[in-house]
Amino acid sequence: VYSLCRECRAHRSPALITYNGTVTQVYNGTVTPVYNGTGTPAYNGTVTPVYNGTVTPAYNGTGTPAYNGTGTPAYNGTGTPAYNGTGTPAYNGTGTPAYNGTGTPAYNGTGTPAYNGTGTPAYNGTGTPAYNGTVTPVYNGTGTPAYNGTVTPVYNGTGTPAYNGTGTPAYNGTGTPAYNGTGTPAYNGTGTPAYNGTGTPAYNGTGTPAYNGTGTPAYNGTGTPAYNGTGTPAYNGTVTPVYNGTPAYNGTGTPAYNGTVTPAYNGTGTPAYNGTGTPAYNGTVTPAYNVTPVYNGTVTPAYNGTGTPAYNGTGTPAYNGTGTPAYNGTGTPMARGPQGQGAELKKKIWWNFLF
Repeated sequence: VYSLCRECRAHRSPALITYNGTVTQVYNGTVTPVYNGTGTPAYNGTVTPVYNGTVTPAYNGTGTPAYNGTGTPAYNGTGTPAYNGTGTPAYNGTGTPAYNGTGTPAYNGTGTPAYNGTGTPAYNGTGTPAYNGTVTPVYNGTGTPAYNGTVTPVYNGTGTPAYNGTGTPAYNGTGTPAYNGTGTPAYNGTGTPAYNGTGTPAYNGTGTPAYNGTGTPAYNGTGTPAYNGTGTPAYNGTVTPVYNGTPAYNGTGTPAYNGTVTPAYNGTGTPAYNGTGTPAYNGTVTPAYNVTPVYNGTVTPAYNGTGTPAYNGTGTPAYNGTGTPAYNGTGTPMARGPQGQGAELKKKIWWNFLF
């Protein structure tokens, strides 16, 4: 009997994965975590997570997580491990974990990332996001961008952006522009650049402005208007303010920037987050711009014969009394004479006629 009991103890089943309480997630190393909508953390690099809560696995006594037979963890949308029909975790051919369709990511054979219904990104077995092999961004059904292997953006469930390793911001799918690792804006499937909710334009790496689908003009980094392929400016029928900087936004989910278009970070150079796991931003609800917008009323600005805009001495467009710019043939604003000069001339002619 003693021998049989000893043999049974030697062949007992491994311990099941268990979950801890509601403690706050902690992380090792110097990598700052970001979170998705369910509170599950996402990681870049090789940082080892330690998890909380009701949807995240706990760890054994040695401080290492519980893994399946291949040494790679697999989880479903509820935070418990997902398995295939044979009772083993499902992985694709490249060793990247595959997930079910209840809000957990899946990957195709080429390593192109897929997103769930909430826009939460997918990650591979090492805890880093999976990307396609090209530098072209891909988008999910809600317009949330994905990135290539040179940048590691992650998003939480509310669409609040995180930041990649180079400090370049990434944006959600609510109309806010997304950028790749070089700071070049990402575009949607039709090649139209992404704009934020206030219509602020996105720019490419050369400072050339982009245009939205309605033909609203954007401006380059020097505050001068942008032109189409024929060298003539493109404007819509309404008045559009001219800005030469990047706006700053408050803590509603849109990041704030300093004068060098760099996102706001904490003292260690990593993004700062509030108590809910969302990035914390400075400022007020009103976007801040570094120049005062110039308007022409309800009239579209005029241009000289060469297709370039004419400006006054201060670099701003000159306008006449009706709000329309007045220019001469050379593109120089036409100066108006003193008020009443014509009336004085008529008075002198009438006096000479009488006397």
